[in-house]
Amino acid sequence: MYKLDLDAIQREIDSAGHGRKAAIIRQYTGQYGISRETLYRQLRQRFGKKKTLVRAKKVEQALIDQVGEMKELGIMMGLGDRELATENCIRLLSDQGVAGADRLTVSTVNRRLREAGYRIPNAKVRVEASYANQEFQLDFSRSKYFQIYRYDSVRQDFLMRVSGRELHYKKDDRRLRTWLVQVKDSYSRCRIIKAYGATSENGFIGLDTLDFMFNRPEDDNPMRFVPEMIKTDQGAFHKRKEVKALAELLGIQLRNSAPYNHDSQGKIESGFFGLWNRFELAQAVKMGDGYELYLSEYNELLHEFSISDAQLKCPHPIVNDTREGASRTSILKHPPRQVDEEVLRIACRVDTRDVPETLMIQYPGGPYHAPEYAAGKQVRIYKNMLGELMAELVEEDRRTFILKSYEYREIDNFEHRSHTSYKQTLTAQAEKNLADKRAENKRLFMKPRASKIEVESPFLPQAQTEFANEYDARVYIGKQLTTIGKTYADFSYVFDELLADDLTKESIDTVISEIKRTATMRIAL
Repeated sequence: MYKLDLDAIQREIDSAGHGRKAAIIRQYTGQYGISRETLYRQLRQRFGKKKTLVRAKKVEQALIDQVGEMKELGIMMGLGDRELATENCIRLLSDQGVAGADRLTVSTVNRRLREAGYRIPNAKVRVEASYANQEFQLDFSRSKYFQIYRYDSVRQDFLMRVSGRELHYKKDDRRLRTWLVQVKDSYSRCRIIKAYGATSENGFIGLDTLDFMFNRPEDDNPMRFVPEMIKTDQGAFHKRKEVKALAELLGIQLRNSAPYNHDSQGKIESGFFGLWNRFELAQAVKMGDGYELYLSEYNELLHEFSISDAQLKCPHPIVNDTREGASRTSILKHPPRQVDEEVLRIACRVDTRDVPETLMIQYPGGPYHAPEYAAGKQVRIYKNMLGELMAELVEEDRRTFILKSYEYREIDNFEHRSHTSYKQTLTAQAEKNLADKRAENKRLFMKPRASKIEVESPFLPQAQTEFANEYDARVYIGKQLTTIGKTYADFSYVFDELLADDLTKESIDTVISEIKRTATMRIAL
């Protein structure tokens, strides 16, 4: 390495004209094979720091501060760190008539902001758990390459298709899509992943994932114990009262990440990127576009991936071992907690109700309508994975139905429910037997046919020729039929069709007379 002649270099720099100093520095750095910073540092050590002329700034710092405030205002108005362009800030200040805004340039503003420290990134800290099962991070995400599009009612499972396009299954005006739930141990990075057909992230699919983690048969994935705390974002999971009830019963502390801060959930957010690239994309390329499989099969592949991912010999940030090894070693030092009860059973409130004959069940948010076969029975009420209110018969296992809002009948609509109960059948048979017995014990004579005398007199009220409405006609028909022990409902199939077109009393009396004559003949026979 050549020894630098610093005196000669400094003399040449001092005698150089304007704009030539940088060229001299490049010449010597290339000649001696050193960097420009090294040469400048040796010159300062030999001759000291040169006095520089401090010139006044052409643009006041207050203008630069206003541009910075405008950029921060743009970031605060959105969800992402989108910064307002410098040229737009200058244009807005000019439009507002701010003095000195015409002297601002993009390069000057950016340089002054950088000198003031606006572009210096904030230092980030690394937070690590001390042992396994201390903290679990839970989050939801959509699948990128496996989409549900149909429901197989025979197999009772969703059918999926490999596709990069967004597909869905429509049920009751709701779009069900493939949602992934991931639970990750902050210490070991082991994880449990499960897929569902759901409208969005919700507390029930999160609870079902925890139930799968706690109560599945033992395998090579060490994630099966109750954590001390669960950390989630500001979504719907931690807001569910069922989640809060489970946390209280199992002694789990619920924590939330900082809003709009992805670094707060960094461990599990990075897990989704790895899941999409290393698992979903690889499987999609292997299977091919349009390949079909069931959701249960997809969940089996997800669980196999979580096991193989925990056994990878990749460098762990805390211990020199695999993720599975780090978890099992830590478990020996810090004994975990375990639960053998179903999560949904201990977290979700289950109520019982007696179903009256009106089929109306009173429940918060109700009333609700029960099916006819549930009348007079007791039902058990709970919510399913989609948040629907379900009910099942207590005495008949697995006979479930969805509770829908109760619909009241219109005024004067007294039509009975369509089915005939056992009690109604017995009552009808008993009435028939009683009528037959009375017919045997009583001597009946055929009623004589007599002609009716029509009397016309100015002193008699005018005879009614037509009813005002269908309701008045029904009341009149019912009174006439009571003389033979019948009601309007017994012959509604005859009169409903007649009253739709004709409300005249003459037509109605003709039909009533024929019914009475037929009934009299049947009794006589």
